[in-house]
Amino acid sequence: MARGTSGGPGWAAPPPKPMRYPPHHRLADAWHGWRDGRKGIPVIPAALLDLAGEYAEEQRQLVGTPRLEVLRRRSAELINVECERHDRRLIGAVGPAALATSIDSRQKAVDELRTQLAVHQTPPDDLALKERRSAEAERPDLLVRHRRLAEHARRLHAAASALAAAEQQRNEACERQVLAAQDLYHAERVLAARARRINEHHWRRAAAYWQHLVRSHELGPQLNAMLRPVGPELPSWAEEED
Repeated sequence: MARGTSGGPGWAAPPPKPMRYPPHHRLADAWHGWRDGRKGIPVIPAALLDLAGEYAEEQRQLVGTPRLEVLRRRSAELINVECERHDRRLIGAVGPAALATSIDSRQKAVDELRTQLAVHQTPPDDLALKERRSAEAERPDLLVRHRRLAEHARRLHAAASALAAAEQQRNEACERQVLAAQDLYHAERVLAARARRINEHHWRRAAAYWQHLVRSHELGPQLNAMLRPVGPELPSWAEEED
């Protein structure tokens, strides 16, 4: 997982400030709504006007306008920017597959060293204890025996140390995998939260536009009862978890 400049995970950085709805945007949305309403946009099909009094909330049909499409596309653009930033933070980070491969290779090394340790844990037999080196021809049997036992103890200690080091490396790789998974999980949650913030902001703008459109439209009451604006879309991955 990519890290922030402070040394901590990127998702732990202070959250951005709430998206402002500055006055000039409010005026633009209100003006577009008023203008479209005065022009009779959108047009309600005559066949639907006869059913205006029978429409329930869930039966209202979706309708779009050029201004709503602008807001939809602007919302999608900003969400894509957040996705790009998220992906850029992951550049250079070790992925889950690479971490899993690293753990597997370290586990294999642990298994091999554990097998070697088991072999070294077997005490040398009497024949091995009596084995003499070229310089030990005249040495007492007891001295030769002690030397063979010391050599066995050194091999056993070296095997145990190698196993402990390999287990430590495997455990560190497992910890890195857990931390990377946690970082990715939190980074994706932050990305989803930012996408929802962008979506909600542009829905707010769409609602302001629609409010003024309905007020200025000749068939405003019927329009509001029968149609609902096509607002910005929220990607499925950004929806809040149950």
